[in-house]
Parts: sequence; structure tokens; C-alpha cells
Amino acid sequence: MSEVMQRLQVQILIILCLFLFTFQMGNYPFLDGDATFYGQISKNMIEHGDWITLRFDHNDPTYFVDKPPLTMWVTAVLFKIFGTNEYVARSWHNLLAVFCVWLTYLIGLRLFKHQIALLAGFIMATSLQFFYQAREPLQDIPLLAFFLLSFYFFLLLLKHKKFGYVHLIALFTGLAVMTKGPVGLLIPGLVMFIYFIAGKEYENFKLKEYLVHLPLALLVFLLVTLPWHIAEYLKEGPTFLNFYFGERTLVRYLGTGSFPGSALPSYLGYLVAGFLPWTIFLFQALIAAVKQIKSRLADDEVNGVLFLVIWLVVVFCFFALSPGRIFMRYLLPLFPAVALLIAKYLHESVNSSFTWAGISALFTGIIISLLTVFLNYIPAFPSVIPNKYVYLSVLNPLLLGLSSGLLLCAYFIFRKEARKAIYLLICFISMSYLIFTVALVKNTPVLLPEKQVAQYINITFPANMPSAKYMPAGGGVTMLSFYLKPYLKCLRNEAELQEFLSNNGQAVVIIEKETVLPGNTNMALVNDISGWKVYRK
Repeated sequence: MSEVMQRLQVQILIILCLFLFTFQMGNYPFLDGDATFYGQISKNMIEHGDWITLRFDHNDPTYFVDKPPLTMWVTAVLFKIFGTNEYVARSWHNLLAVFCVWLTYLIGLRLFKHQIALLAGFIMATSLQFFYQAREPLQDIPLLAFFLLSFYFFLLLLKHKKFGYVHLIALFTGLAVMTKGPVGLLIPGLVMFIYFIAGKEYENFKLKEYLVHLPLALLVFLLVTLPWHIAEYLKEGPTFLNFYFGERTLVRYLGTGSFPGSALPSYLGYLVAGFLPWTIFLFQALIAAVKQIKSRLADDEVNGVLFLVIWLVVVFCFFALSPGRIFMRYLLPLFPAVALLIAKYLHESVNSSFTWAGISALFTGIIISLLTVFLNYIPAFPSVIPNKYVYLSVLNPLLLGLSSGLLLCAYFIFRKEARKAIYLLICFISMSYLIFTVALVKNTPVLLPEKQVAQYINITFPANMPSAKYMPAGGGVTMLSFYLKPYLKCLRNEAELQEFLSNNGQAVVIIEKETVLPGNTNMALVNDISGWKVYRK
């Protein structure tokens, strides 16, 4: 294949990613509560001028956030320049997701060949969890980008023995730490160290060659990570160390009892679900990878497979063996490794029997089809979830696209046309994501009315009007707080509500859906927006 054709194929991959990740990105509110949480922190940086201590509630000086500030700094700068809205918050994040796909291609090109690297890019871009993460501005995509940069320069170091790459690895590992804390060092450090030993790469290096470069790399790492940590310690004292490194890192990782014994099966389920539709090939891809490693051939591709398996296992075990809190997005750093392993398996087996993959595609497609039927036609279901039909109008395009793509994929696999099956699956999933996005934009005013509630209050009442959300049954306030101009106070019980009303001659109180205000509050209902009620005193 000519170099011009290869460049054209990479350009098609990048264009597809840009379209998938940026289509309608400013036309619906944040979907993830954490996105509005970090967005509010960025707003606070601008409004209150504190760029050191991260606070969601600037009026509560006793509480600060346990994350490093890099992603919030970037968002705050963009808010300052372009204004505070979803489009600005998502823009740099979406482009970074495209960059992650391109880096996955570059790593695949370094380990294998163009066709495998290109297919891996398409696989990762169209995997369910990556598509979602690419569109919601959290810390996981930036973290993945710095991991990929560290791994890419690590592979270049092994090949070219140019020790300037050591400093680049230290730089991007430091930026990963400034994105999400110690995990930014632990995961890439473990992957690179284990592969350096298991792959016997140490035989190609002499210890004395490192004596100058390792201290310099450490200096680069410390110059990136230490200034903020020192500034925060000087500002907040030992409380910061106990909270940041102790309570919110070590204690959290060792487990709080919230999910005892469930991490391993949960993360297995998350990997299977999050990497749909490509998990139909995952089992055979892993078997093929293990067989290649066991072959013990002195081959660059076998070493590449070993690196990917170590990458996958380290990330998965790091989180799955922790009894601490469980989040699906934690597994995002292993997605490039999974995409590359599956792409290599598909490329090498495309002309051989795909019976198991065909059965998996058929079975998964049938399961998703049955789930769609169940959600739409089981009579008892409407009583389980409010706004059932609104949810289904958003989910149906995605479910139908997944099931149709998988069933067609199975059909062509059984016809011995595996290459066509792969291309059709990419096209079907991409189209279903775009249709899903259109349906999401249309229905978010009902599904997530917080933005409309906030906009109504911003327009109707003075900016200094005391505002509160009454939520005795619990619940979140991050989205409402992000879109609301006045400071939003959280009222957890009736006593706090009465105190709030007695301290303010005029006030606005918001309640969510089934919540009911006590009868003695003497407040007037002024609006009802999709079940969210706005009262005024």
C-alpha cells in the first residue's frame, strides 16, 4: 500500500473521530455530574481568584477537592477567554480524545504495521465507553493522553536508545500526576518497569548510561509536580497531605466497605459492556496473544503483544484488586491495549474461520434485541422508571444500531466475509452514535431539566436572590449549581429549610420531582419544569 493511501486512511480516521466526538457537542447539557462538578471548580477559580485550592463550594473553606488542578486550570482559562458553557468545556477535551485515537495508531504503527494500527484506531473510537468519555469533559481522557505519550516515547527509547526520550517520559508522567494524582505515576511506571524486565529490554542497556539521565528525568518530573503540591501544602497545611494522600488516595484505594468483594466481577462486566461491540472478539484475541507470547519467538511483534498484555493486565488488576470505589471509566487506560490486541487478531485471522466470533456476535445481537423489546413492550416497566418513553427515544437508536450491526456482522462472518463484517460494524456503530446524539439533544430538556430550571431562575429573579435546593432524600446539585448564577445552598432537612427561610426575606427554593415542601413554609409555586418545582418566598 502506498504511503499516500496510508495517509488518506489516517485522515479518514481522524475526520470520523472529529465528527463522532464533536457533533452537537454544545447543544445539550452535561450528562455526567462529575463534569459539572469540575466545571463549577473552574468557574470558582475565575470568580474568586483561587487557582491553588480546588473548591466546589467556595463558601465552605473546610472542604477542598482531592484532585490535582491541571484539567480545571485548562477549562478555567478557556472559560475566561471564551465564556462559561458546555461547548467551551468540551472543545479541548473532544480534540484530546481525537489525539488519543491518533496516539493509539502511532503506538500500533510502532509495534506492528499500518493496517493493524489503523483498525485499532477505528475500534477504540467506536467502542461504547470511549465514545461516551470522549464527549464528557472529565479527567480520564487527559489522563489517557499522557499515558499514551509516556508509552509512545518509552517504545521509541527502547528502539533508538536516545535518552532524551527519558526526559519526555518524565514530563508526561508528571502531567499525568497533575491530572489525577499518584495513579498517573503508578500505572505507567508499573507497565514500563514490568515490560522492561519481562521483555528483557535491560539486556540492551548499560547501567552507566542511565546515571546522568535518570536524575535529570527525576528533576523534570519534580519540576512539573512539586510546585502545586508545595503551594497547596503551604496554604492548607498537614490537612492537605492527610486528605490528598491519605484519606482520598491510600484509604480510598484500600477500600471503604462501599463495594466489598465486588470489584473484580464488576470490572469484568464493565470491560465487556464498555468495549461493546468489539468485545465479541476479545476472548479469541486474548487467546491468540497468549499463544504468541508462549511461542517465545524472538520477534518484534511478539514483544509488542507482550507489552500490550502487560499494559492490559496491570491496569485491570490495579483497579479490580482494590475494594475501594468502582467506576466504569477507571478502565479507560486499558482501551488502547485492548483495541490493538483485537485489531492484530482480526488482521491476522480475517481469512480464517471466525466461528466463535460469529456466534458471539449473533448471541450478543440477540440479547440486545431482546433487551430492546423488553424495555419497550413489557407492561410493568413504566412503573419502574419515570419518563420511560423519553429515555427509550434516546436509547432505542443506540440499541437498534448495536443489535443490527452485530447481527449483520454475524451474518457476514458465517459467509466467510469477515473483512466486510468488520467494516459494516464500524459503519453501523458510527451511524447509531450520531442518531443517538440527535435523539439526546432533542430529549435532554425532559431528561435533565436542571439547565432549564437554572436559566428560568437566572432570567426571572435578581442575581443576588438567595437560592437553595431542598433535598431531604439526598441527591446531587452539581448540574444545577453550574448553570445557576446565584450561589446555591443545599438544604438537607426541614430544620435547615426553616432556618434558610427565616434568615432571608426573599428567597427561591427548588425541589426535585417527588420531593414535597413542608406545609408551613409559606412559599408560592412559580414554575414547574419537567417535575422540578420552583418556589418563591
